[in-house]
Amino acid sequence: MRKYQILTAAALLSLLGSTAAFANHDHWRRDHWNNGRHLGWEKKAHARWVRGHEFPAQYRAPRYVVYDYDRYQLRRPAPGYVWYRADNDYVLVRKKTNLIEEIIEALD
Repeated sequence: MRKYQILTAAALLSLLGSTAAFANHDHWRRDHWNNGRHLGWEKKAHARWVRGHEFPAQYRAPRYVVYDYDRYQLRRPAPGYVWYRADNDYVLVRKKTNLIEEIIEALD
């Protein structure tokens, strides 16, 4: 009798372990695959910019500032505003509040 209890417990633990392994694999698959395309090999989409929301600090570095407005067919920003190029989009931000005023999305 004791032998059957041990075998049953071992079988149940084995079954639970394999279920956890499949769940972990499914989690990996959801995170790394999207409609048959591996996400690691393509650019991941950023969260869309939203007018009135705060522009993320990591994009407010000088290397993202757009100075040559004519080249990108952008209007000259009013005093207190600056154009940034982030994820190939152009975002007009008010310096004082860091809020997004205007978005020009890149054409892909």
